[in-house]
Amino acid sequence: MLGVRLILILAVMGGLIAFLGDKLGSKIGKKRMRLFGLRPHDTSVLMTVVSGILVASVTMGVLTVTSKQVRTALFGMKQLQAELQTLTENREKANREISAQSETIQQLDDQIAGAREELARAEEEKASARAQMEEARRDLSRMQAQYDEASRRLADAEAQAKQAEAAKEQLQKDVSGLEKQAEALRKNIIAVREGDVAFRSGEILYAGTLRAGLGLDKSREELEGFLNAANAAVARQIGAQANVPVIWLSRQSVDEMTAHLSSSKGVAYVRLCAAGNILRGEVVVSRLEMTESRIVYAEGTTILEQDITVKPNSEEVDLALMAFLKDVNRVAQEAGVIPDPLTGKVGVISSGDLAAASERISSLGGHVRITAKALHEVTVAGPVTLRIEIRPEGETRL
Repeated sequence: MLGVRLILILAVMGGLIAFLGDKLGSKIGKKRMRLFGLRPHDTSVLMTVVSGILVASVTMGVLTVTSKQVRTALFGMKQLQAELQTLTENREKANREISAQSETIQQLDDQIAGAREELARAEEEKASARAQMEEARRDLSRMQAQYDEASRRLADAEAQAKQAEAAKEQLQKDVSGLEKQAEALRKNIIAVREGDVAFRSGEILYAGTLRAGLGLDKSREELEGFLNAANAAVARQIGAQANVPVIWLSRQSVDEMTAHLSSSKGVAYVRLCAAGNILRGEVVVSRLEMTESRIVYAEGTTILEQDITVKPNSEEVDLALMAFLKDVNRVAQEAGVIPDPLTGKVGVISSGDLAAASERISSLGGHVRITAKALHEVTVAGPVTLRIEIRPEGETRL
């Protein structure tokens, strides 16, 4: 704001001096006044020049009075140049000192980096030493474990030696038992020659359900458990000890059954059947059969329903009942119930129920509707236990 005011003051003063000089020159020109013997025109020009000089002089004077910078520029230029030279030299000296300090700092940084590298190497050596110490501890632990294992094995060996001695005594007893069994088998062979049949061809020796789809190893374990139980059951039937192998199966059939069991899903129904007529004392040559175990009929399911017309209190009633049960047997087998290999039948009904059904048919006049229902839940293994319902023909159940 000081500069603005100064400019305004100088402009006003310059304009005023120029105006006064112009007026003075015009007045001198009009009156034709002479100064210093000059002509009026020259006198007017002189006054104009003098006014311009006054404008410049006043301007410089005002600037000199009002501005320190102007005074310095007019009267202190050499001093400024000397100070500038001094400042330049000081700056160069400072730059040189800064450069020297930078080199010093760089050297210090290099020393710090070297110290850090040495510290890192020291840390690595420390970590390596710790790792070696840990490895030594692990080696010590392994050696201790090996020592403990060796001690345990020694104790086991001593125990096994004692067990072997006991097993030797047991073997001697088993030999005596086997000699007795051999004598019994010789007696069984005599019975075989005389034609004593123990199992008929196709007879079910043992049956049960196994889990399927467990993989080959698990399926093999499942089947081996089944065969061990089957061998014990058959051995009991022929009077042999349960741990004596009495059944025979080809390795191929066992492998095929294992693969089939492994690839199946859910639960499988497996049964062991006699491969032929087996005489008492012979090895029981067998075959395996397997099918998916599932529920064929839920409890109370209607298996077959028929309308019949027979003469009451005659043989026709029993014949009609037998024909109906034969149809039930056929329908159940078609639904998936596996029949008995010897009889070919799947159903079970008591003689009392048959007699009651015959009496019911006769009491209703021989024109009846017979319904066979599953008394219990029926799977593919059977048997089909029946409940017979008889009502007048055409009667609607509620």
